[in-house]
Amino acid sequence: MMLAAAGIILSIWGVFLVKTKEDTSQKNLLKALGKGINYSSIGVAVAAYFLANLLLPDNSMLFMSVGVGLLAGWLIGWWTEYSTSDEYAPTQAIAKQAESGPATIIIAGVAEGLYSVWVPIVVIGAAILLAFGFSTDWAFGDADKFALGLYGVGLGAVGMLSTLGPCPLATDAYGPIADNAGGNAQMAELEPIVRERTDPLGQPGEHHRRHRQGFRHWIGCPDRAGPLLAAYVEEVRVGYDLWGPKGPKWWICPTGP
Repeated sequence: MMLAAAGIILSIWGVFLVKTKEDTSQKNLLKALGKGINYSSIGVAVAAYFLANLLLPDNSMLFMSVGVGLLAGWLIGWWTEYSTSDEYAPTQAIAKQAESGPATIIIAGVAEGLYSVWVPIVVIGAAILLAFGFSTDWAFGDADKFALGLYGVGLGAVGMLSTLGPCPLATDAYGPIADNAGGNAQMAELEPIVRERTDPLGQPGEHHRRHRQGFRHWIGCPDRAGPLLAAYVEEVRVGYDLWGPKGPKWWICPTGP
């Protein structure tokens, strides 16, 4: 809870770091939005260090699990930007396929979509192992530290999700708003400069929506699954301590007798 509270405060601080000029480009808009998110993430890592040493002095390395989660989220976000932005090769290659016809562009889009998921899979797998290792002092075979390792994985997920504050959620919101404003301006036959200003605002909103969905889905899964698995392991341990290896044995069929 303390880590999540720190993330909220630091996300609000990150909002005030987002500043651009009037005639800025699309690339500078994305860079300004990323500045607020990145500085908030760095602040969460620093807050995790002090909170771990203050509240859990015997397990102060848990702050490294938070740092691993933040780094994993940043890598996933960067890869999402690379795979979906029109300024990089993947989407440009898909657009080039349109010269041959609709069939080739569909095949290229599906192929690129399937190819783009391998980086998040590798990153999240490595992040889970690193977060578990840092929290348990790399004692992977010690059953007594298994719950602590799961707690470290959960902390990494909470640390990443703690930056889903005002700045990212605001970009999620104003993307569709700017798109609708641009459509209304076109139907009202306003000056072309209005459309030229609303389009750059809508594109960063849609971009950061995909960016943050990558954080939520890939980093949020351990956060939800870890505590459930830890609770299950704890129940099994209590039963084993109560009955022992010579206790009653039975089979449970989840689909019926």
